Amino acid sequence: MLTKRQEKIIDYLEKDGSWLTGKELAYLMSVSDRTIRSDVGKINDFYGFNLIQSNRREGYRLSKGEMTAKTIETPLSMAIPQTANERALFLLKHLLVSKKEINLISFQQQVFISESTLENDLKKVRQFLLDYPSLKLLRSKNILSLKGIEDEKRHLYKTLLSKETKGNFLNLTTISTLFSKLDLMTIKSKFDGVCRHYHYRVREIDIPMMMLHIGIGIERMLNRNFVSLPYHDAELQNSVEYQIAENFYKQISQSLPIELKKEEIVLLAILLGNRNANFSKLNVAYTDDQSIKSLVTEILTVLASQYDINFYKDEHLKSGLERHLRGLINRQKNQLAVQNPYRQELKRHYPLIFDMAVRLGEIIEEKMHFTICENEIAFLAIHLGASYDTSRNDSKYRTVIIHPDEKGSNSQFVAKLESRFKGDIALIAHLSYFEESLVQDLNPDLILTSLPLSHSLNILTVQLTLFVTHSDESLVIDALT
Repeated sequence: MLTKRQEKIIDYLEKDGSWLTGKELAYLMSVSDRTIRSDVGKINDFYGFNLIQSNRREGYRLSKGEMTAKTIETPLSMAIPQTANERALFLLKHLLVSKKEINLISFQQQVFISESTLENDLKKVRQFLLDYPSLKLLRSKNILSLKGIEDEKRHLYKTLLSKETKGNFLNLTTISTLFSKLDLMTIKSKFDGVCRHYHYRVREIDIPMMMLHIGIGIERMLNRNFVSLPYHDAELQNSVEYQIAENFYKQISQSLPIELKKEEIVLLAILLGNRNANFSKLNVAYTDDQSIKSLVTEILTVLASQYDINFYKDEHLKSGLERHLRGLINRQKNQLAVQNPYRQELKRHYPLIFDMAVRLGEIIEEKMHFTICENEIAFLAIHLGASYDTSRNDSKYRTVIIHPDEKGSNSQFVAKLESRFKGDIALIAHLSYFEESLVQDLNPDLILTSLPLSHSLNILTVQLTLFVTHSDESLVIDALT
């Protein structure tokens, strides 16, 4: 089992892509050179091969040959939780995702906690389950399992999924931290400027994914890890998308020491064009569109049946998956491997989203008859997470809060609800008492109250405690979902 520090060492080496000295790593980890040497040895022992190369003069780097030959697996259990609440959520997610029992002795050793702390964590897990009557946490000696009705398990899954994304799944700030050598915000400004010059609009919702791909492309050129494409479509090179990509990368090459490659221009042009309905002929496809559309429909059906998440009306996700599948088929045909620096972030912080992407990967492998690597699965996870987050943020419910203002408690009550559900509700009024005619005039979608209410209005009403506890949050999530 790797420690959190050892995971960070892998992360730093993966992000940097070049040699880092023992002193540099020791400084980043706040430990001694000797500890770094010991950690590197343990990491290589854990994977069973020399994942990290060592050189007395140069230091350490990830072994590129082994990286292409093997996918670094980071099991859910490697994302070591730190707080009692994190550990309780960790246990629940693991039981829901893996559908396997948990050995509590192994868990205790992995997260470095005492037996008494473990008992307190299990109490928190049971508190989470109070709102799900059929779900029971069963313990036989040191083996933990979750039993109950599948519908309630799916309901719990969606509740935890909402907590996991928190309305902030994919944003530029997070993506910027993945590229230690790049000022991604400055790069975005240059990209925006080129698009304005060509009067070309990229939807705001597409920008994070676009910048992630651009960051990956620039790092490839910085590290001279060039891609090879067997085709150069003449029609594509005459498109406005190609002109934007070429102009943009030329500007980047003036400020960064990159060797500009035509293949990267082609990839960015295709990425831009895939968001343009008139661009379909420029992207080389190896499977007919109807087959891809059928596969996307099957994917959405699985999401609805297995996870109780309905994306049927999400046209943005549908078109995004279709574009991604065309690109995936092209990459498989041309044996083009694409790195995804967001992969580890997704696995550690969004295990439920990643779990859904793994299931979709299995469907694609079965239908397309080729194997999908973890980097590709991570891109599928980005599509799912961004769409799930957007679907929640685009459908805010007009909400009235009714809570008496006693010794400033009103502001705390409202602040907690605004902070926790800012992506889901739009507060249109804060009332100290209930007046039916006034609420009827406001015509909200939802009433949140700390007072027991009885009224004839056809408005969903949720009564909460004064302190907005975890159980209260679950009641609101139930109402919203």
